[in-house]
Parts: sequence; C-alpha cells; structure tokens
Amino acid sequence: MYEQLFELILRLKANYLWPAMWGKAFNEDDEANPRLADEYGIVMGTSHHEPMMRAQKEWGTHRKEFGNAAWNYHTNKEGLLKFWEDGFRRNKNFDNMVTIGMRGDGDEAMHDMGSMKANYEQLEGIIKDQRNIIEKISGKPAKETPQMWALYKEVQEYYDMGMKVPDDVTLLLCDDNWGNIRRLPAAHAPKRSGGYGIYYHFDYVGGPRSYRWLNTNNIARVWEQMNLAYNHGVDKIWIVNVGDLKPMELPTSFFLDFAWNVKKWNAGNIDNYYEHWAGRQFGDRQAKLIGQIMKKYAVYSSRRKPELLEARTYSIENYNEANRIANDWNSLLKEAGQLYKKYLVYIKRLSINWYYTR
Repeated sequence: MYEQLFELILRLKANYLWPAMWGKAFNEDDEANPRLADEYGIVMGTSHHEPMMRAQKEWGTHRKEFGNAAWNYHTNKEGLLKFWEDGFRRNKNFDNMVTIGMRGDGDEAMHDMGSMKANYEQLEGIIKDQRNIIEKISGKPAKETPQMWALYKEVQEYYDMGMKVPDDVTLLLCDDNWGNIRRLPAAHAPKRSGGYGIYYHFDYVGGPRSYRWLNTNNIARVWEQMNLAYNHGVDKIWIVNVGDLKPMELPTSFFLDFAWNVKKWNAGNIDNYYEHWAGRQFGDRQAKLIGQIMKKYAVYSSRRKPELLEARTYSIENYNEANRIANDWNSLLKEAGQLYKKYLVYIKRLSINWYYTR
C-alpha cells in the first residue's frame, strides 16, 4: 500500500507524510515501511500527539514495558522517556521531521497539573528532555535534527500564555478542525530559524461532531486560508489531514498544486481550477461541464456538512430556503446523471471499436 501511496505523493509533488493514526503503527506494522519511505525520498513524521517518531498504537501495544503504563509525565516520566528514546533510536538513520511535545493519550488534553501555567511549564520540561534524547542518540546538537511542535487545540493556549520552545523548532500553526486557521504570526514578529507551518483539515474525527463521510471542501476557502498563511510567512511545512484519501482527490490535488506554485492560482482564476483538474482526470472532452458540476458540488456541500444537517437547518417557512436548497441539489443530480449517461454511450462506442480493431 505504501509503495502506491509514496508514488502518488511524489506525483503530486509532495514529500512529507504523517501515517494513519488510529490503530496503525507505521514503523512496526511492517519494518520495511521506514526503509521504503527513505528510498522514495519521503520525509516521515507523526501526528500532533505522537511524539518522537512513535505511534499511539505502539504505546497501547507496549505500555506494560514502560513504567507504570500511564501516559502521564508526572507519574511515569522514566517510562515515557524510555519509550521515546527507543523510538527515536529506531528511526534515527531515516529522513524525519520529529514531532516534539506531548498531548494526552487518545488525542486529548495532557494531564492537568492544576493550572495553565503549571501545565505549560511541565510541557517545557518535556520538550527539553526530548531534545536531550535527540542529542544523545544522534550525537549532534538538537538543532541539527528537524523538529516541529504543533499548536493544536489546547496547546495553542499554552503558547498564547507565553510558553516558548527553541528557535530552531518549527511552529506548526493549526486550523480549528473546520478549515479556519486559528492564528498567524504577527507582522512584527521576529524571524524564527525553524519557521512556521500549517496543519489543515479536510476531514475531522472528534467533538463536537466528526465529518468524514465525503468531500465537503470548497477549494476557494482553502485558497483563501492558505494564501493568507503564505502571505504571513508560513511556508516551512504545509500538511493536510485528508482522512480517507478516496473522496478527497480534488482538494488534495489543489492543496499541493497551490503549495508548489502559490502564484499560479489566485482570486481571479480559482474557479478555473475545477476545469483544469477535470481535464487532467477525464480528458478535455467534457472537462468544462465536469468542472462546473464539481464547483457547484463544492459550494452546495460546504453550506452545511451532511453530518451537521438537522430538520431545522434550512427553513421551510422563510424565503423558500429549504425548497431552494433541495432544487439546487436535484438540478445538480440531473446534470451529473445526464453526463453519466453520455459517458456510458461514449465508453460503449470505444469498447465496440476496440473489439473490432484489436
């Protein structure tokens, strides 16, 4: 599977991957995985709450081997340090961007030390200890090993209160899980040698509601947010949580096309991307019509994600809203159905011609 995925990543001109988090352990499910990534030139990392190149599943599998089995730095410091040291040593010879810091087990907030200040002071100590591991195992100053710290959910609150990390660490700024970037560097902020990055979402599993059924991303909004990030100097890392890759072909392609050439797509031509993408996937014959359908779908589905629809979402009484929304979707379904039938006839003709000329 990863052989196919790495090839796709390279064809899309990307080079960095966080493996699937829930129930998977990239480095242990198949020991050939990290070697394969290295052969393909893919930089490997781990998610915002899987520090030091270790997957969450690895803790679940091996937790009895490390201290008192608690994912709690206050009560099981030595166990966690050993767990992280073993993980970094295992992967030290590959090309990695090492996630540092700590969140609670299961994508939750870290154990509460009684106050926000005490929490982030403990986290500062954790990062210091992790960098000591990096220096010990690599035999080099910590700054020579690429590292990033994700300001995800409650972690951004620690940063906003004054928590600091070394200047060489890339600060990974995050969206709100719904495609809205929470913070950007101030215009007068001093330059960081580690720079800034963005962690963005096309799919989300968590409270108050998940959305992971299908693609509901409007690329116009993706462009607006990521262009804003780029104009604020956030260009060291762009990473997007695609969830299930299959329904996310369009926004994933756009995210990486834009990252590769931020000058090519702008507010004046963003609508053209739908036709551009459709032409690459299906050929130029119906690219314009397919692009129009994809654009309408993006606009309609981003009005309200299907997982968030309720009986009272659209008003039946005011402004004919519910009927207008239903009519939009029914018209789009009709357009797509007509195109589908036209393509079936076209494909059948191609099959007949191939049969008689082979």
